[in-house]
Amino acid sequence: MKSLRLSLIVYLLGLLLTCIVSFSLYLHHQSAQRVSAIFDKSGRMLARSTEDAEHLLQGRYQVMDQMLRANLDEALLLKAQTLASHLVRRFEFGRDILVFRLLGGHQSVHQAVLGMPGLPAVPIFGQEAVRWWTQARVIQLATLDEIDEGLLGSPRRSAPAEEFYQVSSEEELILLRSPHLGSNILPLDRKTRQKMKLFQYEFSNVTVGGRHLRLVTLKAPITRMLLIFPERRRGGGSSSNSHRPPRSSLVPVDRDIVQRGLVPTVFVQYARSVADIEETLAELRADIENVRDQLLREQEQTRLRLEEDAQAALASMRTTLVLLAVAVVAAMVVGSVVIIRRGLAPIEHIARAVSQVSEKDFQLKLAPEEVPQELAPIVARLREVLALLAAAFQREKQAVADISHELRTPLAALLATIQVSLKKMRTAEEYRQTLGQCAEIGEQLRGLMERLLLLARLDAGTAIVYPQLVDVPELAEQCLNMVRPLAHDKDLHFHFERNGVSTVFTDPEKLREILNNLLHNAIQYNRPGGRVDLELRRKEGALVIEVRDTGIGIPPEARPHLFERFFRADPSRQSDVIHAGLGLAIVKGYLDLLGGTIAVESTVGQGSTFRIELPVDGSDAPRTDASS
Repeated sequence: MKSLRLSLIVYLLGLLLTCIVSFSLYLHHQSAQRVSAIFDKSGRMLARSTEDAEHLLQGRYQVMDQMLRANLDEALLLKAQTLASHLVRRFEFGRDILVFRLLGGHQSVHQAVLGMPGLPAVPIFGQEAVRWWTQARVIQLATLDEIDEGLLGSPRRSAPAEEFYQVSSEEELILLRSPHLGSNILPLDRKTRQKMKLFQYEFSNVTVGGRHLRLVTLKAPITRMLLIFPERRRGGGSSSNSHRPPRSSLVPVDRDIVQRGLVPTVFVQYARSVADIEETLAELRADIENVRDQLLREQEQTRLRLEEDAQAALASMRTTLVLLAVAVVAAMVVGSVVIIRRGLAPIEHIARAVSQVSEKDFQLKLAPEEVPQELAPIVARLREVLALLAAAFQREKQAVADISHELRTPLAALLATIQVSLKKMRTAEEYRQTLGQCAEIGEQLRGLMERLLLLARLDAGTAIVYPQLVDVPELAEQCLNMVRPLAHDKDLHFHFERNGVSTVFTDPEKLREILNNLLHNAIQYNRPGGRVDLELRRKEGALVIEVRDTGIGIPPEARPHLFERFFRADPSRQSDVIHAGLGLAIVKGYLDLLGGTIAVESTVGQGSTFRIELPVDGSDAPRTDASS
């Protein structure tokens, strides 16, 4: 037997556990997403920090690279300018001292060469030709010895063999070169020679003898020059070039000669190996890589630590949720037993009240305030059922009494007839009459028993319907013919209306029993000389049968009991034993079996009308007939 209390506890706990598990899973999922979002954000922040650090290191590397190369360029330019400022002194110790003195004494070169001052003026193109020849001759006749390297200053990081210089004329004649070059020469592009102006310089990267060099090329005149260093700008002010040293410049002593182009020009080149810069940059790159690797390791360690912390937090949350669920379920197990016991207390009160019901007392002794609102319909229906049972018990008792009463009269008549015939000897004819009376009484008793058995089968639900196509007018005519002798004794008239109804699909025997009972009642409770009407008609897919009489009518208080067994609307009128107040009960039982209904309309002193409606399955032939 299933326990309602246990079922409610299980259902309640199942619902609670489902809610807790669902909420825990949702909370865990949301927390995991939140932790994952925080972890991703932290990872992005770490990656951004690493990228920023890398960008900073790269910026520093670029600044260092620019600074080193700028310092190298400044050093190369300074040495090239220093070399250019000493060239005129080296020329003065050559062979054509007169020419150089003339150059230094502001005299015209071509006049000095021609040796005839005061000659007529030479045309301009002639002057240019003379000047070109003079410059070429001067440079060609000049003898430049190796320059003292002490004049150029000692290198800071590079060995002397890593610095090189070279002086070339505009005709690509090498006038002076560094002994460390050996058989190599510093390249001088022809386009560079053509486009460079006086005192202009250019930097380039070259490879000479397998060495990577930084080269500066300076175009300078061969005359006395001063090397000027401008003052460094003072004050705050941040500038991207603030780390660069001030650039020096060459200023000719004899500006007029230089401006008139009366001195030869040369290309001064100075180069230095960039191996030390590359080594420094390589060390810086290695340091940057080490720092970058360290940052990546720290980032990975931080990420792993954050991941471990996140997993630990989620594990702690899972443990907390499990413990909370266990605690809640345990509390609910204890609490639900008490709560459900108190909630089911009204059911226990109802059960005790029902247990007090007996066959002698069908009253449900239960106060209205003891019944919860949810159980009120059940209690109300239970009261109705008990009332029906009480009525059924009462009917059974009355039925037993009625059957005893109905059987007592024929049995008393039967015994009286037999006793009278046994008091003295009778003739054969008298015994035959006595046996005939006994047989008639026995037939009445048999009819009564059959009706009681029929009602018992209807109550048990064992009655069987045998439907078939029935000619209703013909069946009604047969029933009328059966009761005509009874109507003739009371001088009653019949009126039959068919109204086009011909056939229906139903059980003919049960329909015949219904019509016989209704016609028998219409005759029995009618007045002498009265009338009985039988009408057949169709109404919305149903067969309507009406039996009307002009009898005594039925009082209103008797109508609710018309279809009860052994009930008579007029107890003073005794019918035959066969019907005994069972006819209308059988009619009602058969109509319920066939799916039909019956209604009664009656007026006391004027007559009654019994209206039957049966479902129709069959065909109808349009035919109208009335007889009386």
